[in-house]
Amino acid sequence: MSLKSLAHAALAALFLIPASGALAADAKPVRFAWCTSSTGISMAPIAAAKKFGWLEQEGIALDIIHVGSGTDCAKYVATGEVDFAAPAIEATAAMAAVGADLKIFFTIQQVSSWSIQAPAAGSISTVKDLKGKKVGVISLSALGATIVKGLAKEAGLDPDKDISLVAVGDAQRAAYFLQQKEIDAVSIFTLAHLQIEALGTPLREVEAASIKDAPSIALVTRGDYLKEHRQEAVKLARAYAKGLAFTFAAPRAAEKVFYEVFPKAVPDASVAAGVHRSNITLTEYHAGAPSPLNGNLPSWGYSRPEVYGAYIARLIDWGLVRGKISETDVIDNSLLPEINDFDHAEIAALAANAPTGD
Repeated sequence: MSLKSLAHAALAALFLIPASGALAADAKPVRFAWCTSSTGISMAPIAAAKKFGWLEQEGIALDIIHVGSGTDCAKYVATGEVDFAAPAIEATAAMAAVGADLKIFFTIQQVSSWSIQAPAAGSISTVKDLKGKKVGVISLSALGATIVKGLAKEAGLDPDKDISLVAVGDAQRAAYFLQQKEIDAVSIFTLAHLQIEALGTPLREVEAASIKDAPSIALVTRGDYLKEHRQEAVKLARAYAKGLAFTFAAPRAAEKVFYEVFPKAVPDASVAAGVHRSNITLTEYHAGAPSPLNGNLPSWGYSRPEVYGAYIARLIDWGLVRGKISETDVIDNSLLPEINDFDHAEIAALAANAPTGD
């Protein structure tokens, strides 16, 4: 057998051979909160880490606990109910500002998962165009509501008088409200926008440069826990980094792996095509952000101090973060050399040869 054939056979084996039982038996249980109530494509890196045995190799037995919101996720970490979580940056900063000892040690998504969007056929293209309009949000206390108010303030509008917020719940209800013209725009997370479009309402993003490059979610733990369990954090993040590298390099293969690991997430056949488009679009959106793959991020998980600093200052100005806090209070890049100590070429080769569901 040629060297090339041997290499292909080795890669194929990774897709067929499960992680060893001995490794799994010796693995340390780690309580990890994922900050949505459902299992979505954003969990593809975790699926890859499970599928290819990277968590087991690190001696990690991941106990995933689904939590309804980023705020609750951050609270669970702060109170010690979980060891690690992946909450929104906004929730982490808000908790840290009121005294919670929270540390971001691996940024997962380098660009915002939130935006304001309006029907593509309409006239709304800037935040100023929202004056006198109704904007749909998941709930009046959701992050999307705070973001639209903050952006309105930056645009010179009075967020309490010039814009009306309407609680619309999930993407399906938001699509209905848009179609019935009961709202003029939506301030919601990216996947929901894609789901709205899949339901027949083309959207366009309302210009909001100030949040476009804001980091979105990150691995978080308590400062005292990090000091005592540094290697545990490194091992978890290293397995996650491998999953992230695989997912961003091969979005379609990552979706296939995601459904293999989380079969209950497989959509009904009637909506499968639309869900597939949304999954790939969302993954490619985040894959296009700063990353080692694109050559504009020094390592996987790097928390850009200048970006964090600017966004936290904005959150304070908006009133979402109450108290004095800076980026140095919450981000810790010191673990990244160890986290990124793996064979990047091996992951790239795995992604290049991975089968897809297409």
